[in-house]
Amino acid sequence: MKVLVVCGCGFGSGLILKDNVEKALAELGISASVEVRAYTVADTEDADLFVTHTAFADKLESAGKPVVVLHSMVDMKEIRSKLKEYFGK
Repeated sequence: MKVLVVCGCGFGSGLILKDNVEKALAELGISASVEVRAYTVADTEDADLFVTHTAFADKLESAGKPVVVLHSMVDMKEIRSKLKEYFGK
């Protein structure tokens, strides 16, 4: 499974979110490669799932991408909860 974490520039907050998503997926027993992309190019990428902040969700959703939308990119409780809900666990 390929998961793309989408942030403003593809650095900084995206790398923090990438680490948090990897931890949450491991806790849920889901094997995935997680990569970071800037929102300006993310909608052209292929992935099984996109994880992003509310600020960038519209562009991905309008492109028909499967998106988990977060209010906080550092809140592990929210990240775990949203991923758990997405995967039906």
